[in-house]
Amino acid sequence: MSERLVFESNNFFSPHLAAFFKYQSRNATSGQPFSYINWHEAVEFLYIISGELCLLYGDHTETAKAGQIIAVNPYILHSTSCLEETDFFFIKIYPPFFDECGLDFTTLGFTPLIDDPEATSIFQELYRLSRETEDAFFLPRFKGLLLCLVGLLCKRHRGDPTVSAPILPNRRRLNMAVPALTYIHTHFTEKIQIRQVAEAAHISESHLLHVFRQVTGMSVLQYVNHLRFLYAHTLFLTRGIPVGAVCAACGFDSPSYFTREYKKRFGTSPSADRLASASHKSPKK
Repeated sequence: MSERLVFESNNFFSPHLAAFFKYQSRNATSGQPFSYINWHEAVEFLYIISGELCLLYGDHTETAKAGQIIAVNPYILHSTSCLEETDFFFIKIYPPFFDECGLDFTTLGFTPLIDDPEATSIFQELYRLSRETEDAFFLPRFKGLLLCLVGLLCKRHRGDPTVSAPILPNRRRLNMAVPALTYIHTHFTEKIQIRQVAEAAHISESHLLHVFRQVTGMSVLQYVNHLRFLYAHTLFLTRGIPVGAVCAACGFDSPSYFTREYKKRFGTSPSADRLASASHKSPKK
């Protein structure tokens, strides 16, 4: 794990713009998926420029393609991964920005996957403007467009602000869960015992089980299996590894259980995904 999992501090672009934005280019996931988990007070929107980006939040996953937008609600534990070279532009918008608009930040929530041509058009212009920060009139132009985007998304794409967390966790619980999550993301393909995770988090097993479910909405075992199946899906789609080998590599003892649960989650069998990936990669004659 290359980065420590912590609550991200607010990072305003300027005292006059309570938002932060950045362009990122990410290589396809190699090894363990979703290795970096974070959460923050801001509402975050990620516009996919090229490739595909997968969002993990709670026990849900969403995959956004070029031209689509991913929304992450405040304090939601989340992580992203990709199966190919992916370029995206993200904007984090903090409470003071919404206060200026007369919106109640505590009740705001957005649907995770947004496919809206008008919103995409505004995002494209925001991305273009983000490369002109030295321009004397950058701030009013960018802020004006961001106001248009927020207004549009609030009107068309509102959702439950706690959609991925049955009990919205506070900062103390999130920080308490960091060592446990770090340990799990590092060892999820191995035989994991609750005792080991609790020791890594320096709390009792009973306290771990309570805090972990509050933070992720899942039990430790459910979370471990969720990561394992996502990893298996990645291996089939990117490497075409035989089903038995993937089952073992992801930490499953029972091939029949693995096949049955995989199909429930992804709607296709492991062998079908492997064959589809191999067919897609075969050179055309």
